[in-house]
Amino acid sequence: MLNDMAVRNAKPKDRDYKLADSEGLYLFVSKSGHKSWRLKYRFAGKERRLVFGLSTGAQN
Repeated sequence: MLNDMAVRNAKPKDRDYKLADSEGLYLFVSKSGHKSWRLKYRFAGKERRLVFGLSTGAQN
């Protein structure tokens, strides 16, 4: 599981990337530095994603 320090220390890289938490939840970090929580799940056999908004650590 991700902790607060890991979220705050997630810095932008050359490409967008994900930091996995658990049960399909992950922190998405864009190359511009924006962070958002996302949940990947399946419904009716199709993969779906929910975006919960910006991470509270995004104002760094």
